[in-house]
Amino acid sequence: MNKYYYKHISNWERRKLQSLICNKPILKPIFGTTDHGWNIVNWKWLIDINSLAFQLKRSRKTIKRELLNGRYETLTNNISKIALTFSYSADISRFNRIKKYKSKNKQKTKILKFEKLREFIKNELNNKQSLKAIAGRSKLAYLNGEIEQPISVMTLYSYINNENVLLINHSHLKRKRKHKYRTRNYSKRQNGVSISERPEYINQNKEFGHWEMDLVIGNKKSNVNLLTLYERKSKIGMAIKIYGKEAKTITKTLRYLQSVDKLIYGVNIKSITTDNGSEFYDWKRFKRSIYNAKDDINVYFCHSYASWEKGGVENFNGLIRKIYPKGFDFSIVSQDEIDNEIKKINEIYRETLGFHSAKERYNELSLINWAL
Repeated sequence: MNKYYYKHISNWERRKLQSLICNKPILKPIFGTTDHGWNIVNWKWLIDINSLAFQLKRSRKTIKRELLNGRYETLTNNISKIALTFSYSADISRFNRIKKYKSKNKQKTKILKFEKLREFIKNELNNKQSLKAIAGRSKLAYLNGEIEQPISVMTLYSYINNENVLLINHSHLKRKRKHKYRTRNYSKRQNGVSISERPEYINQNKEFGHWEMDLVIGNKKSNVNLLTLYERKSKIGMAIKIYGKEAKTITKTLRYLQSVDKLIYGVNIKSITTDNGSEFYDWKRFKRSIYNAKDDINVYFCHSYASWEKGGVENFNGLIRKIYPKGFDFSIVSQDEIDNEIKKINEIYRETLGFHSAKERYNELSLINWAL
């Protein structure tokens, strides 16, 4: 059994091998008649392969393969083929290896080979789906017979800036996470019911109808903001333009959503989790149903400086920020334009939903179909 485990030979080993040979002849071709005429039929080694293998701690096969890959013709006084010999060069070996590697990459990739798969990926990229979501959704599309073959997320990442593909680039990657944390401060008085008292079945997303709520601040001069709501189990979200950020404005907005049957208390909304912002201090009013007091919902508040406790709506806000960056003036866009962008977000395939969209999952869980 060979005691040396195989791995690709490195550049410093090539240099060492070249120094051990010192431009001496290492190979002599043996010519004979072949189907293509007078040609090389075998090699005769002019150097001790065992000694080189021992000094480099490599197998004899590895040394032979390397010497053949980096061979070059030596100058001889006799130009006859019978007297032809070869020596070894580390630079030639490295050049030949790179050339061989590039030739492999020029082979037709999966995305170029299958037309339906290519169109599927192109459409999903236009719909702003993530690479991981596209890979997961491709398995469902393959089972339904829509594409010829599924694709993995690692393969999609390998296509980034590939000159043979020119379809995927770094702009299609998700935003980078910023690991920036603030120090917790528990001295602030908790307003309302603490999230620590929220039932465990809500924490584990076992029941539909429990929402998280937050505010996306717009331009300070126009004072137009977005009230965002996010359902924990289906991952559906909505964003409504509001003027200002007073507590009474939040209450009016929630009552309006009830009146147009977007939020039906006791049916598709049973609780709201939010932070300790002053705009949510009117929780005793916005928890009430405008139709029946029996349908009033529960309101839970996160701990101070612990926005991660309502991470679903925070992630939803991050997707909105990719469209409307910080400081954006929401007064220049209509609610219909905002609804169109939110619709695209709700149609993103999610791994946590089995690569279904939030809209698809909401329509499965709720008695009311999602209008957006």
